[in-house]
Amino acid sequence: MAKGNFMKCLVTGANSSIGQYLIEKLKTMPEFEQITLATRSQLTVNHPKFDQKYLDLLNSQSFDKFRGIKYDVIFHLAGKATNKDNTLETNVVGAELMTRYILPPTHRFINASSITVYGDHLGPMSKPWEENHECKPTSLYSVSKLASEKIFDAMYGPYTSIVHARLCANAGYNFTHGLVADIVRKLKSTSEKLELFGSFPGSIKPYSYAGDTALFMTNSVLTKLLFPASSTFNVCPHDSMTVVDIAEVCMKELGIYKQIHWMGEKFVSRGDNRVIIASAFKLLELGLLNKLRNPAESVRLALRDIMYEKVGVV
Repeated sequence: MAKGNFMKCLVTGANSSIGQYLIEKLKTMPEFEQITLATRSQLTVNHPKFDQKYLDLLNSQSFDKFRGIKYDVIFHLAGKATNKDNTLETNVVGAELMTRYILPPTHRFINASSITVYGDHLGPMSKPWEENHECKPTSLYSVSKLASEKIFDAMYGPYTSIVHARLCANAGYNFTHGLVADIVRKLKSTSEKLELFGSFPGSIKPYSYAGDTALFMTNSVLTKLLFPASSTFNVCPHDSMTVVDIAEVCMKELGIYKQIHWMGEKFVSRGDNRVIIASAFKLLELGLLNKLRNPAESVRLALRDIMYEKVGVV
């Protein structure tokens, strides 16, 4: 680690939705002295700690400016978060190029993975997924996240400590995709109805506040616990909520009420998980978070940030 325990860190995908919460957190923390923000688009944030560099995961030449630099910590958030074009290529080839051109960090590598790597849950009567549960990904996105974990374990694992943060759906200010962002957009539109994909009551999944996810990531770096070469954590509340439940929370908090119109299953993305129920007991037991908000509270905090147009810090 850097002299005086002041760390030099790299944040890929710093302009991502969760990335904005992470860098807002990092700039308040004296432990992080030099922070390189790697993005494809210019960020408007200015701070003495920040140094912005262009990075495109599919452009090997964009990695040249990172060659030979030894970071203490790398937060890897860059990648495609949907099942659209180039998802597999961006996340998997991007991980391979990362390990080829960027040196493994001296202290810890935090990888933003996904809880969808487990596949479909059988429902509330079955045991919540734990980190040792068999992975059976059902979409290109979840396949790409699991493959990325394996690439980082193979190429960085012998040289640094890796934390795979298997994230559930997150919500917060400036989110451009995801259920909460979609509902907010539709509620603020001129449409008389709130159109939702699928059929009543919609999928059932956990939802986290992006500020809590950022807190877990920084705590994973600062903890004095000795992790094995590679550790995996489910970062999600133990409870899950249906789509209709999320819609009702959004309408109540925004004060905008519309009749819900279900558009049918043909509009649901291929491979989308209908039920996700997971356990985050491991991170609580190790003290990496003091508590887990339930999904409704997480969504309300996200809506607060959206209404006040700011990134909150936990």
